[in-house]
Amino acid sequence: MLGFIYTFKVFDIVYVMTGVGPINSTEVLSTLAFRYSFTDFQFNLGAATANILFVILLLISLVYLRMIKKDEVI
Repeated sequence: MLGFIYTFKVFDIVYVMTGVGPINSTEVLSTLAFRYSFTDFQFNLGAATANILFVILLLISLVYLRMIKKDEVI
């Protein structure tokens, strides 16, 4: 579960290794938010994408914490 959470925040590896790849084939939400904000200068779309990424990670983290809490009680 933690590995799944960590894959969402991968930005540097994708950006440095592929530069978002040919025809945006390796684009993830973090690189999409970066492209919207700093390449296309559409700050509203960049902020919205970053907020969507935050909400997804928050929900996954809450599920993970509930799973851990169940294990501690038993």
